[in-house]
Amino acid sequence: MRVFWCLLGLGVAAHAQRVTEDSGTTASLRGISAVSHTVAWVSGTKGTVLRTTGGGTWQTVKVPGAEALDFRAVRAFDERVTFVMKGWQ
Repeated sequence: MRVFWCLLGLGVAAHAQRVTEDSGTTASLRGISAVSHTVAWVSGTKGTVLRTTGGGTWQTVKVPGAEALDFRAVRAFDERVTFVMKGWQ
């Protein structure tokens, strides 16, 4: 399983805190989009899209037919809506 770092802003960047969370996947994670202090999305290889709505626990979001895609970026709008983008071939 991959472990990645989340930076939690506490006012200004100089006071950011690093927290380790287990993503529950072995995919290489490449994109992250935080909507709020509690909602964030990540994307990665093998069609991986993950979401947290409370921190500490990540849910896999299935994208049908995307198992072979390499998602390079993610842009989230809220806890239910996000865009994922794949790399150029």
